[in-house]
Amino acid sequence: MVRFDWYQGTVSRPVDDVLERLSDLAPGLAISHARGLQGYAQSTRLGSEETGQVAAVWHGGHHPYPHVVLSGSWAQPGAELIRAAWQFEHSVSRVDVCEDFSDLGAFDRIQPHLVDAAIRHRVKVDTRGDHLVTKEGRTVYLGSPKSAVRLRLYDKAAELRAGVNDAKLLAEIPDHLARLEAQVRAATRE
Repeated sequence: MVRFDWYQGTVSRPVDDVLERLSDLAPGLAISHARGLQGYAQSTRLGSEETGQVAAVWHGGHHPYPHVVLSGSWAQPGAELIRAAWQFEHSVSRVDVCEDFSDLGAFDRIQPHLVDAAIRHRVKVDTRGDHLVTKEGRTVYLGSPKSAVRLRLYDKAAELRAGVNDAKLLAEIPDHLARLEAQVRAATRE
């Protein structure tokens, strides 16, 4: 199923309204504050020990409206909430949409289609990880990091395993998990 893995945008409402509405995503969310990013005076995070970070809301500084950042499993329900509450009162600056494939060989089956599209459309290709020996941690990028649209295919199972030392948690990660993800950002004016 295709879903949001990142949803980021500015909501033309007071920050308190945005924080109150986002608190509906999960019960018992706590608020913490940190230094702002990208010209915002403050970053307010909603989350709990059980949920982790649910959302970040950047606000203040020289920006009149709050900017919401949702990622991972909270991106889809957060996007749905924002779109339902403020359909015409928010502007999206970045979305990542993804689909996961857990069958053996999915990465190898999808990759030639990406390379073919890159060749046909003269799109920059970049890779990371071990594509030759272990074939673990592989990533294929189409488009430059500065492109408004960038596509990536990567070994999501390797990403999930990174830094995990708990045998029970490791056993829950599928043996094969490839993620195809499109990152779309609003065009910037220069």
